[in-house]
Amino acid sequence: MKAFAEVITELWSEDSTDQGVNMNSLKCTIQKFAPSFIGKAQQDTQDFMRSLLLGLHEDIKKVIEKSNPKFTDIEEILDVNEKALESWSRFLKVENSKINNNCVGLLKSS
Repeated sequence: MKAFAEVITELWSEDSTDQGVNMNSLKCTIQKFAPSFIGKAQQDTQDFMRSLLLGLHEDIKKVIEKSNPKFTDIEEILDVNEKALESWSRFLKVENSKINNNCVGLLKSS
């Protein structure tokens, strides 16, 4: 989180147009958690963003104690929207963070 915050701070600073932004700290931090990003080989942007967002989520999530709640099946009598709301509510009980609130969602398969 700290390395990401430093990059964002540099990007939004008053004199950011006058100088480059050093991404080395962020790259080194990401490499610790995602070894596939070690070295200079280019990686898929989607993989990079997934790793970055997952790392940020883990750093700032609101659920401190990771419990393994025993969820029952969602009732079949609920309509699709109610099932989606119940699924999302259950997800947030164990994975709640600002990253998930802004970057994660449910997709409806049809």
